[in-house]
Amino acid sequence: VNYASTLRFLMQGKDLYEFQVRNQVYDILIKLLLRSYNGIFDSEVKIKEKEIAIRFKISVEKVKHHLLELHKLNVIEYKPVSDLPILTFLQPRIDQKHIRIPAYIYEHRKELAQLKLKSIISYAFENKTCRSVTLLHYFNDKTAKPCGKCDVCLANKKDLTLSNKAFKKIEKAILNEIKIANTSPKDLIENLRKDFEKNEIIYVTKWLIENEIIKYNLINQLTLAD
Repeated sequence: VNYASTLRFLMQGKDLYEFQVRNQVYDILIKLLLRSYNGIFDSEVKIKEKEIAIRFKISVEKVKHHLLELHKLNVIEYKPVSDLPILTFLQPRIDQKHIRIPAYIYEHRKELAQLKLKSIISYAFENKTCRSVTLLHYFNDKTAKPCGKCDVCLANKKDLTLSNKAFKKIEKAILNEIKIANTSPKDLIENLRKDFEKNEIIYVTKWLIENEIIKYNLINQLTLAD
């Protein structure tokens, strides 16, 4: 369906007169519109740009251009002819001052906002768990492994002055021991003492636990995390 162009004056009285005085280029067109259509201040009226163009002695395109300019200046509300679908709201939009959010919805949104804030604070001040692991856990990815490159991973390794190569070597040795069989921390240290220092084994083991690569089972043995 082709909908006719419509027009309604938004500016009225003294304001409209002063606008015409300041903008002579639109004065004749405004007077022509006022003489041609009744009720143009009260509601939208159907117009034909071709008829206006004939009376104004300019092209239809120029008429449309002038009307669009007046629309942008909030002098009129102009809706050009269209064959696009139109939606009509049957109920008026509720004024913001009359909107009331139910208490339970407000409390739920407040709780979610607080949880998000706590997560951000926790991430900012976290100094034990890998940044990548923390982020992926937030999005329910429990399979994430420490990246070994973020500030937390590097700082944890630096605390013991372990090089990345040395850290990886101890990590591999610990995981190999646990893959063979679940073991207690004491037995793990004893099995690896011939190759590494005790404090290094404890440090890397603790890091693997904190980053959920290994864990304690029900009888306090170290086992691979799920």
